[in-house]
Amino acid sequence: MEGAPKKPEFFALYSDEAFQAEVEKGNITQEDVDTLNALSARTRVYRNIGLYGGATAAAYYARFNRKPPWSFPKSAFFAGVSSIAGLALSSVAVAASLYKSFANFQDKDRFKLAIENLRAGRAAQQGLPWPPPMRGSPQPAGQFGAESSAQSNSGWSSTANVDGSSYDTPDASSSSEASSDPNSRWNEIRAANNAARTSTWDRIREARAKADLPNQQPSSSSGYPSTSTPSSYPPPPQPPAPAKGAGSDALFSGIPMPRPNPAAGPRRTSGVEGELGAGTEVMDKEKFEALLDAERNFGQEQQKKEQSRWS
Repeated sequence: MEGAPKKPEFFALYSDEAFQAEVEKGNITQEDVDTLNALSARTRVYRNIGLYGGATAAAYYARFNRKPPWSFPKSAFFAGVSSIAGLALSSVAVAASLYKSFANFQDKDRFKLAIENLRAGRAAQQGLPWPPPMRGSPQPAGQFGAESSAQSNSGWSSTANVDGSSYDTPDASSSSEASSDPNSRWNEIRAANNAARTSTWDRIREARAKADLPNQQPSSSSGYPSTSTPSSYPPPPQPPAPAKGAGSDALFSGIPMPRPNPAAGPRRTSGVEGELGAGTEVMDKEKFEALLDAERNFGQEQQKKEQSRWS
């Protein structure tokens, strides 16, 4: 077609036929093509300036401007790093120019529709779904092929999940056939269970075994037997309480003391052992009586202080 706009580099990924179809529909005009061509030219200029300009400036500084100049390997490394930095800065300029170019379009919705049509046509040529499904969205039926709905010989059908895995589900027709067949496997299992039921003798033995068990307390509300001590057990013996005012001997009246054996005769002790034993008993008794007197005196003093305080 004479006078038709040429395809700019912006549409290099798409075929000429698809581009011409959008031009004929009026979705892409000559003004749009001129804007995209100018954008492509500016993009090339910005990238070349950033890439080659950064490397040239760094090499000139390292070899000629710096005193003393750097070595060639060091200068080459510095120039490479500077070229990468310049390319990154030029990408920022390209993004700003792209934003300004799209702002100059007269009908943005129309141009967006043309881009969507071109992308859909390219996806159809490659055999890809369009629009592309979002991650986690349900897949359309039949996408996994005929194997997802194939039934096995055992009466189970394989169903595919979204992530591609499959699981087996029982088929309704196979289950109905199994229930109608009297010689099916389920009927055999039921017959075996009925034959294995307990007989009368088993129930009698179980009843006698329960009768021989000792009586237990009723279980709690939770269903478990109570673990409390049965009331039939006698209480543990308690030592007799000492009488009040009986002195120190009453405290030890409940403790069993060893009794002398009359057949063995009097116990013989050495003089040192006898003196030490007698002295220790006297000292212990005196200390205990002193503690009792101190406790009585302390109680009387406290009582006198309380009386004098409130009198």
